[in-house]
Amino acid sequence: MTILQILLLLLAGFVSGIAASMGLGGGFVLLLLVTWADTLSARSGGLLNLLFFLPVAAFSIWRHHQHGLIVRPVVKPAAWGGLLGILCGFFLAPLLPEAFFTKGFGFLSLALGVKELFFQKQQPPKAESPK
Repeated sequence: MTILQILLLLLAGFVSGIAASMGLGGGFVLLLLVTWADTLSARSGGLLNLLFFLPVAAFSIWRHHQHGLIVRPVVKPAAWGGLLGILCGFFLAPLLPEAFFTKGFGFLSLALGVKELFFQKQQPPKAESPK
């Protein structure tokens, strides 16, 4: 691994950490930079993204719980849906070619960019957060 690749990985982790802590999807930045730096395949980049995400998610859940922002009736169905998605991904990922991940990620990134640029979001009415 070259010095430039190491610096790019440090930059990817730093920028991803900032974006993730602000709720902006730091994994998106991490995956882009890691695959762009050509240090990992898209599949390995996804694993790194997951490992990076877990402590950020745990901290976020803890902080949201502290501020009373966890909506309890939503937790169980969301957790079961997430578990089902994990199991499907676990069994499907080895069967899919590497190009599926790179092209799929590129397509989703492009679609998200187009949506953000050309479709206006409707702002929900501001509500006071429970404390």
